[in-house]
Amino acid sequence: MKVLKISKDEIKDYEKLKIISQIALIKAKIELFEKRYKSTFKDFYNDIKKTEHEDFKKWDNFIE
Repeated sequence: MKVLKISKDEIKDYEKLKIISQIALIKAKIELFEKRYKSTFKDFYNDIKKTEHEDFKKWDNFIE
């Protein structure tokens, strides 16, 4: 049986790639969100904070 050797640099590269893929997924979700509400995420957040009545659909999308 062969021993598999993995260097520290390979582990670092793997971890970097995992983080990059997570960032890409989050960016894609934000883009869909911004298209749906025709607003930046930051502006949408500020609008939610200012609203007197709760819009559960918006809140559900926001916390997702």
